Amino acid sequence: MELHLSTEYIVAIISLAGVILSAIVAYFTSINTQKNSYRNEYYKTIIQKRLDAYNFIDTQLMVMRVTMYDNDDGKYYHMFFDNEGTKYFEYQNNLTQANIRSIWISADMLDAIIALSRIFYEISDKITDDKEDNIKVGKAYYDRLRNAQIKVSKALVTDIADLYDVESFIKRKKDAYNKRSK
Repeated sequence: MELHLSTEYIVAIISLAGVILSAIVAYFTSINTQKNSYRNEYYKTIIQKRLDAYNFIDTQLMVMRVTMYDNDDGKYYHMFFDNEGTKYFEYQNNLTQANIRSIWISADMLDAIIALSRIFYEISDKITDDKEDNIKVGKAYYDRLRNAQIKVSKALVTDIADLYDVESFIKRKKDAYNKRSK
């Protein structure tokens, strides 16, 4: 018994195979597109959380950039010391907010803002309601605060430069937490 396939039958089989293959490719392409879309939305959320945290850090740095110069003794101090005690604590709010959001910042940045926070904490016992006393404290701590501010600024520039690299950030963050928990 001889089997003869007509040209129409062969074309139909090839067409059906093409349709099936196209459907399979379209299915896997759709799944891949959905995964990429989900990942991109997830990354956008992480980047936005990080930007929010870094905004507090940048605002704190802006507050610290304003310095005063005393012509009498030739010493500098940060402007936020030129107030009563309650104002001094208000100027630390951005640093506190950044610390609260520490999960969204790099380990280097966290180390830098913790060091800065420790200086502020050390100073907090010395702050009074007397503006002149606070200025004296500000002069005594100017260099330490300035050096800590520079470290935070450098960490900020480094972090902003690779903010888009979410995968690397997650890996470094995970490694840093694993290292600290040992």
